[in-house]
Amino acid sequence: MTASTNALINRRNEITSKDDKTTARTSRLRHITSPNELDGFRVIGVQGLDDVAALTREEAQDILPLMSGTGATAQVVVLVSSVFYEKSGRVPPRALEVRQLIRSRFNLSGSAIEIAVAERAVLRGLLDRSVQAESEYSISSTYQEDLIEIITDALSRGGSDVHIEARKGVPSRIRVRLNGELVVRHDDCGYEYAYSLMQYIYNTLSHEGGVAFNARSQQDAVIPKLPLPRINKVVRLRVATTPTANDGHDMVLRILPLETLSEPKPLDAMGYTTRQAQQLLDAISLPQGLIVFAGTTGSGKSTSLANLLLLRAQQMEGRFKLITAENPVEYLLPGATQIPVVATELGDPQWAKAIRACLRLDPDMLMVGEIRDEDSAELIRDAVQTGHPVLSTVHAGSSLVIIDRLVGLKIPRDVLASPDFMSLMAKQDLLQTVCPDCALEYAEVSRRPTLRKARLDVLSRLRLLTEHLDRVGVDVDVNNVRFQNPEGCEKCRHATPGVIGRTACAEIVTPDRTMREMFLDPAKRGELLAYWLTQYPRESQMDIAINKMFAGIVDPSAVERKLYSLDWVVKRDVDYGVGQCQQV
Repeated sequence: MTASTNALINRRNEITSKDDKTTARTSRLRHITSPNELDGFRVIGVQGLDDVAALTREEAQDILPLMSGTGATAQVVVLVSSVFYEKSGRVPPRALEVRQLIRSRFNLSGSAIEIAVAERAVLRGLLDRSVQAESEYSISSTYQEDLIEIITDALSRGGSDVHIEARKGVPSRIRVRLNGELVVRHDDCGYEYAYSLMQYIYNTLSHEGGVAFNARSQQDAVIPKLPLPRINKVVRLRVATTPTANDGHDMVLRILPLETLSEPKPLDAMGYTTRQAQQLLDAISLPQGLIVFAGTTGSGKSTSLANLLLLRAQQMEGRFKLITAENPVEYLLPGATQIPVVATELGDPQWAKAIRACLRLDPDMLMVGEIRDEDSAELIRDAVQTGHPVLSTVHAGSSLVIIDRLVGLKIPRDVLASPDFMSLMAKQDLLQTVCPDCALEYAEVSRRPTLRKARLDVLSRLRLLTEHLDRVGVDVDVNNVRFQNPEGCEKCRHATPGVIGRTACAEIVTPDRTMREMFLDPAKRGELLAYWLTQYPRESQMDIAINKMFAGIVDPSAVERKLYSLDWVVKRDVDYGVGQCQQV
């Protein structure tokens, strides 16, 4: 008899001896009557879940190993079906083999591994629970990977927002806002996928929102940090959801790069005229006063305010205390104390609470993300009147309408008219800038039938405007106008064909004494507008846009999409007798 044969016989006798001991103890095996008795345990040793014992799904109907904890605290239960056990009246050899494999794999003591008996339905319930958990983890991982890829792609192309639109009966889409326009990324991703992606984003990733995603109400939340490893960036996402008609749902993700702004941008590079840049610099240099920007979402208000704060910090060489209250914080400013505000709806007391906190922190300059209710307006009024420069935003249709908006928030007109209260009012939007490498010239568009046909109306209004400006003595040359090339080129085609970016287009008002006197009387709104248009000619937002158009920076259609028709200016000039304009 060979040595190897002796070894095999000895090993068989060892197992048989152990089996005999185990058989003798079978009467003491615990009987598991419900999967709930093993809450916290996970299935191991089954193919597709954990292959340590390589049990097939068929074998798992009768032998099911489960583990709780790890390392020294690990506990293992090897369940044997009562049917399988009762056939022989003893623990089957396969169960013992599984126990030994698990013991060796995890270096466990014998006391850490229990063999127990249960009905097949209990084994099946535990297996199904683990399969479902594994599936949910796999699905969650897929959703997270998809979201990271969507945001990475959007940010790489200059995107600002992602729209997830779940619809029944019509295509569900995912769209990205590039250079102010919505571009389709997925034209039909399916309702179930879009809806499940929304649920995952809100329930798993977001903070400071509701308890769970509610398909029947509007909700807001924040994803404070989402790493994008492919482009080595980290972003914050502001989440807004709403139900739509026909059981549809929308989720919009505003992308906020989580980065520190170390150096301010030159104001002219952002799109401000020379005079506007000086107005802004003068305003932030004042020892007190309110600077208010108005504009829609995505108009660049927050970027402009952050840049002004950096400029002031640069002027003061760090010798002052800058405090901000924002919902959420959009840009990290070196040296600033930035307070994130969790406010989910209009009138939320968190805004007022944050502003009060700012005022107690001895600020030299204060920036409040939005004057959104009467409480925050009152606190900002007090901050200005106690000698602080304050920057903020409101929703208003023009710079002069900011006064009416603040009056509506219960700031008295006599306060707004005081010499040291309103430092500056601005209304701005972002206009698409044409790609200089492929932009179409006016002569080419006018000459080529296919190009001319698509732009007949705007060309007609452009000629009317040019003739009018020539009559009133404004020096413009229509041949300098450039049009967006719909085909684009290598420089711009990856985002919006024919567009290279966006430029700030603003109107800025620095109130003088005559204007402040008019603030006192609501009946003088029309007179106030007429005074500003005539005493500060061609400084309105529309006039600034026209200057940019005649400088070949923006397409005439981009002006009309964002602001007014070109011939509107002709009528306004006739009505108010507006004179010559400043040049870009």
